[in-house]
Amino acid sequence: MYNTSVNLTYHDKEHYNNDTVYRKELLDVFSLQQFDLNQISELQNNLFNKFSSNKDFINIINIVNEKGNPWPIQLSDSEVFILMFSYDLFYLTHELIQSLLANNQVEKTIIIKFKEKFNNI
Repeated sequence: MYNTSVNLTYHDKEHYNNDTVYRKELLDVFSLQQFDLNQISELQNNLFNKFSSNKDFINIINIVNEKGNPWPIQLSDSEVFILMFSYDLFYLTHELIQSLLANNQVEKTIIIKFKEKFNNI
């Protein structure tokens, strides 16, 4: 189960570039004590399938795929969603998931944050 109550701090100034905090918080949102790729992948797939019919969610996926994809190939929407758990995007992705699970919609401020993240690219 995805834990939306986790308060992410890894991207705050006092923890910036602290990979240990990022990894701990990533485990916390997946309610894990240690890294388990199978459990994480299963939950990511479940979340993606749950949200994939949401127009705003797909809009954000497209923004990340067009502007934040580090590879010279087009990724599938589900692959982009996995990429969104990377260090640079996880805090925004967490907000996105919180919004979708709480309200079944994406708050407009979250869409703006994703656009601003990639505005200078």
